[in-house]
Amino acid sequence: MACLKQEKETNIKIFIDIYDMFPMVTRVMDYGQQTVRVARYIGQSFMITLSHANRLPVTIQYPYEKLITSERFRGRIHFEFDKCIACEVCVRVCPMDLPVVDWELETNIRKKRLLNYSIDFGICIFCGNCVEYCPTNCLSMTEEYELSTYDRHELNYNQIALGRLPIILQRFESLDCWGWGYFADLYNSFLSINGYYFRYVMVRDYLDYQIKSDYRAGFDK
Repeated sequence: MACLKQEKETNIKIFIDIYDMFPMVTRVMDYGQQTVRVARYIGQSFMITLSHANRLPVTIQYPYEKLITSERFRGRIHFEFDKCIACEVCVRVCPMDLPVVDWELETNIRKKRLLNYSIDFGICIFCGNCVEYCPTNCLSMTEEYELSTYDRHELNYNQIALGRLPIILQRFESLDCWGWGYFADLYNSFLSINGYYFRYVMVRDYLDYQIKSDYRAGFDK
């Protein structure tokens, strides 16, 4: 009887040990599954990273690099004073009632004579209605979009400021002998004669290099 009782206690102890061992095995299996899952996610992330390694860069290092705008880009409005007939169509179609047209009537010829024309780009939404409905095509959209200033009043462009176009220069291989610094200083000196504020920035394309130079129109620096 004593032997049977001892054998029974031994079997119970072994059973308890096996029962206690199963949770540990389960935890080990769960840990292994989690490790495999994490390794798979890390591998997928590395595969995505490596797939982008052979692609061309997307980010533009502004202001040292600059995107080339599209053909129908709505930038700063250009105004041709000689074409304007002071009909004020641009004022009527503008959702902001923005253009200020100052004119006087010449009684001898019974026609309006334009005196001043201004647009406040701090309010303009660049919808292009004034350009579309102008009967004489004296208004047009340019590619200039760098209009930020420290004073909001400087965003109110008069007819002189609106009449200036941004300068776009194409870099050719024959200009390599001049060097970038001399080339920029040359145009800086040329434009400083008229008091224009000249700003140039290099545009790097994937296949070629270009310089897109522009000057802040309307305000002498």
